[in-house]
Amino acid sequence: MDDLRKSICIGIPCYSTLPSYQTLEDYMRFAYYLGRRYEEYDFFLAIRGKKEQFRARNSIVEEALRAGCDYIFMLDDDQIIDIDKSMLASSRYLFLKKLIGHMDADPGMGIVGALYYQKGDTECWPVVMQKNSTGGYFFISHPEIAGGMQRADAVGGGAMLIRASVFDKIGSPWFEPELDLGTDIQICKKVEEAGFTVWCDTSIEIGHTRSDREVVTSKTIKALKRSYADAPGYENSELCTICKGDCCKSMPACAMPIDFLPVTASGLAEKLKTGKWAVDWLDADTMDEPSDSTVNKAYFIRPAVRGADALCDTSKQGECVFLGADRCELEFSDRPSGCKHLEPKDGGCLARGGTVRDAAMAWAPYRGVIEEAINAAS
Repeated sequence: MDDLRKSICIGIPCYSTLPSYQTLEDYMRFAYYLGRRYEEYDFFLAIRGKKEQFRARNSIVEEALRAGCDYIFMLDDDQIIDIDKSMLASSRYLFLKKLIGHMDADPGMGIVGALYYQKGDTECWPVVMQKNSTGGYFFISHPEIAGGMQRADAVGGGAMLIRASVFDKIGSPWFEPELDLGTDIQICKKVEEAGFTVWCDTSIEIGHTRSDREVVTSKTIKALKRSYADAPGYENSELCTICKGDCCKSMPACAMPIDFLPVTASGLAEKLKTGKWAVDWLDADTMDEPSDSTVNKAYFIRPAVRGADALCDTSKQGECVFLGADRCELEFSDRPSGCKHLEPKDGGCLARGGTVRDAAMAWAPYRGVIEEAINAAS
């Protein structure tokens, strides 16, 4: 290896299942492009299985440091670089040069990421995070994407360039079990605490595959995500009258931010003071996609449980406070989004959206607002 040439380790944590054929084809073309258009760099490839993501990432770092690499580029096995699907020598593959250039220009930069969007929730939030006043992490909103370099408190681990020398400052283990925070937040937090900065170049967009046919990008989000604003819901007063709210007796459905527009701390506080609404939360380690588990204690709003008498309530079962003698006291148009997306069936309601995870991720950018509302209503 030429001492004057920068070396980069590309680390790919892989699940046991085969990635999308689009990802496989895309990464093959990326590898070819690296050989033809990145001749000034040396590259190493580290691929590790990720039954436990933190172990895979630690192993990648170990191999990169052993090889003496200057930078480590973490790339997940469900990303798409050439989101234009050009099938040619796309200039999108030059993105890594741009990220390296940012690092070379700023010795204090510890991490710089590329922009991509969540694939597993209804809102497809940008995987770029900031901290609120209590130290919690939340996704920036879509309008906050600047289309250039942006300071961040955490960026997604699916497309993240890390300066190798930061690992000398933070010590091993660099990544830990995802009990409280995802590995992306963990490493960004440690890098910042070691005195380095974290950035995201939001002019660089990477696709996030949902399936062989679906790739989440800024152009496809509107078509892919379920819109609670436009969906009419599932109203069947005849069946509901017969069952008399059996599902509502087991647990209230979730509310979404759209049910409280405009979402303000004072507005939510007034709702909470009525005793009809409660704050619940989803712990990050219960989410079904560890790579997207980017919030710990993700708050959401739902109707209160009858008799719970608690502002913050994590009851796993209980009767919805809005359930009357034989029907919901709320008119269908006034019900929370989670209720509207319950499709009445003879054997019980079928959830068509508005799950606890959907609600937690939809409320994630409003965590600070919810915390202010809790304080004001207490």
